[in-house]
Amino acid sequence: MERVSVTDSGVEVHSRSSVEWISLMPWPEIAEISLDVIELPPHGVRRLSLEIDLTYGEFVSVGQDAEGFAEAVAEIAARSGRPGPDLSTLDAEATLQLWPVG
Repeated sequence: MERVSVTDSGVEVHSRSSVEWISLMPWPEIAEISLDVIELPPHGVRRLSLEIDLTYGEFVSVGQDAEGFAEAVAEIAARSGRPGPDLSTLDAEATLQLWPVG
């Protein structure tokens, strides 16, 4: 199980599986955050994920099942100065840049 949260310090991801780990990605180390939508065959199941690209070439993906996912998307959008997207109406195979606004 994962949990994602957004703070003044950055984006924090907690993972609780066989080993518990916490990753804090400070804002100065985040190059870009996007919201990706994919549709999985054969039944067209939509999956959303936050893709957090870091300035040193690494990235972190957080799936829609993570606790706090919708709140994190809304908070990142708000920090970019725009309303959060309606997660239920995003087009399949879409990528929406949330941060920074560019």
